[in-house]
Amino acid sequence: MRKAGFLFAAIMFAMIAAHAQTVPPLVNYQGMLTDSEGKPLTGTKKITFNLYDSTVAVASVWGPQIFENVPLINGMFNVILGTADTSGRPLADAFGAKDRYLGITVDGKEILPRQQILSTPFAIKAEQAAKAKQTEFRYAKIWEEKLSGTSLGNSKAGWNIRGLNKIDTNIEGLTLSSNQFILPSGFYRIEASSPSRHANGHKIALFNATDQRYEIIGTNSNSPTGYSQSSNTSQLIGVLNISQPKIFEIRHYITLAAGPYGLGGESTNISEIPEIYTIVFIEQKKF
Repeated sequence: MRKAGFLFAAIMFAMIAAHAQTVPPLVNYQGMLTDSEGKPLTGTKKITFNLYDSTVAVASVWGPQIFENVPLINGMFNVILGTADTSGRPLADAFGAKDRYLGITVDGKEILPRQQILSTPFAIKAEQAAKAKQTEFRYAKIWEEKLSGTSLGNSKAGWNIRGLNKIDTNIEGLTLSSNQFILPSGFYRIEASSPSRHANGHKIALFNATDQRYEIIGTNSNSPTGYSQSSNTSQLIGVLNISQPKIFEIRHYITLAAGPYGLGGESTNISEIPEIYTIVFIEQKKF
């Protein structure tokens, strides 16, 4: 072959979407091979692709990916690069730096100069970074749920341990049992709230049952006894950093023993809507 030239279409580098909202680690490459006189080549060619970090680099950052028999139609050809090269290196990993240059070898001879790849393929790496960031969000929602129309009954004067019987979480190692939850080591942002009725002054707290201490104290609240339907919540919010797994519970200090709704009364009485009382939301922070 005396000379090969390339005529590039606008979609020379374009991601191939399997779904409208998904960018896979594949790149669609189109080009045109001509001889020294500019005439389109025909037949089939062995074409090898590599990615480099400069126009003169010897070692590739990705590749080779080899296409043994690429058909040429009036010089035009089309291949799909990815998902990995012959060594198993993912194509997406090659786009972590600013400059990348595509090396193309036809029948054993590299065509120079190498071609700089512009911004479009970097969307592969950008989407992977965005997905990685999304997966860093770790949360837990823990709450007490009762059938519609079910109240929680009497409260006692002093500290009451709040019930917790439901959990939704993607934090590995976080479990719930007997109104207590175990947090694995980590840094957390925690919010919680609990209601009380006819209790006068009341407040909740996050209690560390492992170390026997109160970690986060909630807001002052007051549900006066002089009103038949007087009910409100105490809320807490704070951060917690623990170096090993520990057991926690929500405790509720209530000034006045009250019944039959001291720990919360039903509000909906609609069969398909449950009663929700104490609720805890936990976000695990990643650094």
